[in-house]
Amino acid sequence: MLIIFGFLALTQASSMVGVNAVYNLVSWRLSKIPTSVAVGLISTLLLMYTHEAYWACGEDGTDLLC
Repeated sequence: MLIIFGFLALTQASSMVGVNAVYNLVSWRLSKIPTSVAVGLISTLLLMYTHEAYWACGEDGTDLLC
């Protein structure tokens, strides 16, 4: 995320000075939304996995997976 949004910040800065305004719009439109969706999907899947791993132990903690 840092690399992608760092690149987008550079295109935004160049657009504010008057260089590559169209390229800035295209780069924001094509990269921000799919990247945010992918990162959200990965973080949600990790959250679901850790939630399931925690509750698989049972309430007394005697399960072998714990």
